[in-house]
Amino acid sequence: MPTERYGKARRMLRDGRAKVVKAKPFTIQLTYETTKYTQPITLGIDAGYQSIGFSAITEKKELLAGECQLLQGQVERNRERLMYRRQMEPGCGVNHNEIYGDDAKANIGRNRNVSGKC
Repeated sequence: MPTERYGKARRMLRDGRAKVVKAKPFTIQLTYETTKYTQPITLGIDAGYQSIGFSAITEKKELLAGECQLLQGQVERNRERLMYRRQMEPGCGVNHNEIYGDDAKANIGRNRNVSGKC
């Protein structure tokens, strides 16, 4: 759980009751057994079309808030990928236009291993 009692954390580090786990964000781990108290935290999510907002709160304050921007334009990228895949020779990974030039469709099936890639 987050704390704002920095003096206590500093004394615990000095006395060996805690150790530093990460510097950024500054995180410590207790080296002794603690009680099983837990803090009730509520996670709120706003799932929108272009972005997703989220927030973790307690009864008193907000602990974490953020926003994720969703990927846009996936349909166009899929169409472009399909166009490039259709240009490739089936099963070989060779581009027809590089081997045969403009009349690539007329030469499909002839000299399949021209490039030596198969």
